Amino acid sequence: MIRFLGFLAAVAVGQTLIVSVFAQAQVGDGQARLVEKVRTLSRQLRWHAGDDEEFAAIKDKVTREILSDIDAFISDSFQSTSATPELVKGGLDALLDYKSGDEAHNVAFIVDLPQGHFLIVGIEVSRWVGAFAEDAISFRAYKQIANKFVFTTATGNLSDSLLMSLHAEALSKSPLPGEFWFLAMARMPPLSPPSVVIRLYAFDGQKFRIVWAPKNVEAEAVDKAVVVTGGGFLVDSLFDPTGMAAGSPSVMIHEQYVLTAVGPKKTAEWRTGYPAN
Repeated sequence: MIRFLGFLAAVAVGQTLIVSVFAQAQVGDGQARLVEKVRTLSRQLRWHAGDDEEFAAIKDKVTREILSDIDAFISDSFQSTSATPELVKGGLDALLDYKSGDEAHNVAFIVDLPQGHFLIVGIEVSRWVGAFAEDAISFRAYKQIANKFVFTTATGNLSDSLLMSLHAEALSKSPLPGEFWFLAMARMPPLSPPSVVIRLYAFDGQKFRIVWAPKNVEAEAVDKAVVVTGGGFLVDSLFDPTGMAAGSPSVMIHEQYVLTAVGPKKTAEWRTGYPAN
């Protein structure tokens, strides 16, 4: 089993070849092969001119295989008594070769519920169809069993649209006891300003469900579309009141939501100029 603190420290000083890090940690050949397999499968999801039909035929199968291998990686690499969201995210980013400034992101949360101690991760598998990203996004839950995190359940993709640049925010509280609620966002390439998909999820220890799926919003950026507050959240979207310059909005709409047991309820809306003076 990898000693993950050493692994992350090696990545932090610039060693991005995970297989060599595993070798230094004296990890068995099986886990090193798993890491190399994920890297090899990920390369298959890079589209090349002239093979679009072949890519379309394999992309979902390869994606499922990568996600299954990530489940094994998480179970083998993180001790449930010491893992932190930062360590998990760093390990997943290194595994998938994501660096600071890349469009693709992974996220992680540690959650205690009446049903147990859980790790919840958001995985973004980078896929390219021609010039556009069609990333696969899956939120996956792992439950503490002994000192391991064992896969429990997962979501499907955020939407049927082309997506990239995953972000997620945990809400400050859940309106239903025993559940974990969080917001997930991703953008549709190549639109500018970004068209952002927003989903509000709940996890009850056994399954995920979508609590709220609003229409897409235009926003400054994926990580600026939603602001979590003490009792709910704000959605900040861009708008062109003339209808003539969709790419140059002049108004920002702020919508305030509070949380209820059946989902968010809008309590206020106001507008400000954009860009702000």
